[in-house]
Amino acid sequence: MKAAKEPLSKNEIDRRLAKKIMRPTLNLILSYLEESGKIAMLEAGIIWIYKEDISNKLKIKLKKAVTVM
Repeated sequence: MKAAKEPLSKNEIDRRLAKKIMRPTLNLILSYLEESGKIAMLEAGIIWIYKEDISNKLKIKLKKAVTVM
């Protein structure tokens, strides 16, 4: 999903994955990724929204803010 240039449907993700992954498992994984803020499920499909660099910068700022107080 990270490398996709456009939103992917669940069916497309299912086709790209190994055949050993069952649909209920895929739904569970997608649900976890959505709750953790890594993907967004839109009408057009599923997109990757998580940016590690932004998250690390935020963590550093939060650490500085906590230690300053």
